Amino acid sequence: MNYTFINVRDFLPDFLQELSKGHVPKKLGDYLLRLIFKSHRIKGKEGDYYLKSAPNKPKSDLKPFITIDDLVPYFIDECEQNFMSIDRYFGSYLLHILIRDLHDGLPKASQFTIGKLDRFFRKCLDKYAQSFDPTICNMKICYYAKNCLEIDFEYAKKKYELNAKEKLSKLIAGILQYPETSNPKQLEEMFVKMQVFIITNFNIGCPQNAESLNSVLGKGDLQKYVLKKRYHRLDYLQRLSSTVCGIVTFNNYKQQKNKDNNIMTDLEMAQNNTKDALDEGLKRASMCIQKGTRIMQSLIRVDTVQQKVQYFYAAAKTREINKFVILFLVYRRHLERIKGEFEKTQSLIEVTQKKFKCVIDKISDIIKHRSAIETDVIFPHFVYLSNVWLSLVLHLNHLTEINKLKDHLDELLNENMENHYHSICDATKNFNKFCAMEASFHELMFVNSEVEGKLDPLKTQNFLKDYCAFTLALTNGLLVPSQVERKLSQNMDITFGFANINVAQSSEEHLSLFFSTFKHVIFNSADMVLLFELEGQIIRQDVDLVRQIVSNNKDSSTQTESGTLLSGQNKMENTWNVWDYHRKTIALANVRKKQTNSTQTIVSSGKRNSQNQCSGDGINQLH
Repeated sequence: MNYTFINVRDFLPDFLQELSKGHVPKKLGDYLLRLIFKSHRIKGKEGDYYLKSAPNKPKSDLKPFITIDDLVPYFIDECEQNFMSIDRYFGSYLLHILIRDLHDGLPKASQFTIGKLDRFFRKCLDKYAQSFDPTICNMKICYYAKNCLEIDFEYAKKKYELNAKEKLSKLIAGILQYPETSNPKQLEEMFVKMQVFIITNFNIGCPQNAESLNSVLGKGDLQKYVLKKRYHRLDYLQRLSSTVCGIVTFNNYKQQKNKDNNIMTDLEMAQNNTKDALDEGLKRASMCIQKGTRIMQSLIRVDTVQQKVQYFYAAAKTREINKFVILFLVYRRHLERIKGEFEKTQSLIEVTQKKFKCVIDKISDIIKHRSAIETDVIFPHFVYLSNVWLSLVLHLNHLTEINKLKDHLDELLNENMENHYHSICDATKNFNKFCAMEASFHELMFVNSEVEGKLDPLKTQNFLKDYCAFTLALTNGLLVPSQVERKLSQNMDITFGFANINVAQSSEEHLSLFFSTFKHVIFNSADMVLLFELEGQIIRQDVDLVRQIVSNNKDSSTQTESGTLLSGQNKMENTWNVWDYHRKTIALANVRKKQTNSTQTIVSSGKRNSQNQCSGDGINQLH
């Protein structure tokens, strides 16, 4: 077995044997049978038919692989049976990450059994049901923050504009339906709908604004609108609404009669509240991280003289504290990103406010000491003011989205979880300082680490500097604060942190084993994957591997069997198929055949034959 898929041909004999002995849970066994024998369904006692006839089944009737995504419906159904609601996409996200965990995941090929698959599902259900499980909470935070696109201002702007456009289209249709020869009652209805359209379009809905709107938008505007040709009405309505909004906004700002609807006050209050909430969350996370890492430093010791790692506390409890430390690290990272977006929005608000005051001052200068002003002079400024007003409204809405995301993260990492974390940390105060367990360096290192993946230095740099990388590798992800920074290899643009200079020297002595073990730990621990933001890379690798395997294993009834060719000194496996060559040869021949006589006469005979020739070298380049 691979983390990505189960090869049915290797898995089927043992599975059928265990199924016949009754060692497989009935529900899981039936589900896997439906997956494997994809052209049949099991009803009643038909399961016995599969047990007897499975060895004689044709290859085309078998599903060649069982992927992680094939197991998602079973996991979702099990959650629903236990009265736990779960999103299908989050269920897939959870299985892709948790299946490779060394403690809670699935073993690889030589150790894999159907019973262990069932126990893996039981573990997933138990972890998802626990309200204080740090790994599941960590996954929920990462998944929600990744899919909350509204934190980006440009995305939020497009979303709000699209929603406003859908709402306003109905209002516009209601206004445009009236004929040019409308009676007084229809004119009155149209006038009210125009007011509603302006208020809704520019978010100026308020009783006092409605009164000021009546003083600005008069019957004369309605008469001009009715006299317009039908195909000019929409353009006139949009210009009129922008102008009216600018006038109402200018009057409200200058007169300051409507302090309750003053957007400047709302923006200032929203910015202060958001800043205070983010600072408080960051302070809370930092305090919890410092407390946990300080405890971890006292529970673990790396003895470089005897080349051993010593544990002074129960391994399960130590690992639980470490999981909470990682959870608060991820929580703080997302808060820092939210704060970065908030600061960008703050700068945009500052620029927009300056524009707003500049336009207000410009309009005030134009109307000062003047009794009559041409509309062509003043109205464009009102239109621009309405656009600036809309920008301020969008910034206020974006601050609302930022607060929604922060509140949801706080809801996931709630006060109860924090209290549980403090309780398990406080329990370590009474431990006796004797060595509960110890292991040598060579016992903890992985000589052959079969891991495919690449660490991004930009994402991992801060974490690797702050914590001892050598301790992390030897203890399968336990975080101990670092005191020394060192760049171990010129070929790797990463600076590692170490607990002390002796640990740094020891890592240099075991450099190749350290790198191999470090990478193995990072990619085979669910918490490490979330900490280093590798979940997207892992899921992409899983999907690409499944596509590659499926494309290389075609149906034998329609295509020749795939073969494996060892080529080159590196003995790399290359999949080849003779019919692929034939099809490409035919395709190139058809291209040459379709060329017209006029095209062939333009170039010389030699050039024509050379550019269309199907050579063996060209075929080899396709691979």
